Amino acid sequence: MASKSKNSSNQKPSAQKTDVKSKKNTTKIDEIKIDEVEIDEVEIDEVEIDEVEIDEVEIDEVEIDETGLDEVDVKIDTYDIDGVKVTDIKMDEISVREIDVDGIEGIEVDEVYEELIYVEDSLSDEEIEQFLATHPVPPEMKKYLLIGAVLAGANGELYETLALTGDVEDYLEELYEDWNLCTKDDAVEMMDWLIAEGHAAAYREDFLSYKIGNVCNLTEEDIVNYELTVDSLIDILGLPQDLVNGCESLGGWDIDRIGYLARVFAHVGLISETDAWYYLQKGAALAESQFKSWEEYFISLLIGRGFAEGFDEEPFIVVYDLLTKNRQLIDKYPISDL
Repeated sequence: MASKSKNSSNQKPSAQKTDVKSKKNTTKIDEIKIDEVEIDEVEIDEVEIDEVEIDEVEIDEVEIDETGLDEVDVKIDTYDIDGVKVTDIKMDEISVREIDVDGIEGIEVDEVYEELIYVEDSLSDEEIEQFLATHPVPPEMKKYLLIGAVLAGANGELYETLALTGDVEDYLEELYEDWNLCTKDDAVEMMDWLIAEGHAAAYREDFLSYKIGNVCNLTEEDIVNYELTVDSLIDILGLPQDLVNGCESLGGWDIDRIGYLARVFAHVGLISETDAWYYLQKGAALAESQFKSWEEYFISLLIGRGFAEGFDEEPFIVVYDLLTKNRQLIDKYPISDL
């Protein structure tokens, strides 16, 4: 019998064991440039921010519930003038007037007069009385103080005297920057121009053309200023519409500047006090010759102001004061007796 071979075909060959050690390959990437990555949505659970620097914050409105003032002496007087509620609030050395006007139509520029706030200079009642006492006005000259009273009051001054409370350097700067005036000759030349011509002559043609519907020489801003002024004269000051629409002269604006500049020129030393009274008397003579009442004068003044320099609320506030709370002044010194 033949012997079987150890490696017969029906036997599996034994597996050969081989010991192999694996080797890890490393590749170093210094930089990857990605031009654009589109991410649809990222959910962030938490972000920790150590510090944020804000350069500027614009706040439209702030409501203050508490002032933090320990004690303020407040006096409030409320009264009604021709259907208009007026509230005078005096807090220590600050006087605030709030005027509530209802039913205003035609005023579109910030609805200026829905609530008027008039804050006087920081002079107490005692300081005002002392200033007026130390700057007396001769009785025969008091009627002339109404010339220039509107602009004086609009610039925070007391119109019951010729003297001004403001700093001389501030007024000199105003004369140079706003009027281009530096010397006595400049002052006299300006007064002569206001008396002889002024803006009443310069704007007369455009003003009368507008009144008949010709607006060719006027800008949109001119028209807005005029219409806002007219609306305010009627709706805020309560002046008759026919009286307002009947205005044909802007001379009141020039006359009031004569009275105001006379005060300023005397205050800074460009003219004497005697010269200042002379100019107020010249202005009074012009007012008496051109207007039948202070109401006509104020209308001309405010429309002239609107035409020359645009609508401004401060002169309206002073005129309102003269027509209401301090009306005794214009009643005592009618324009026909200047």
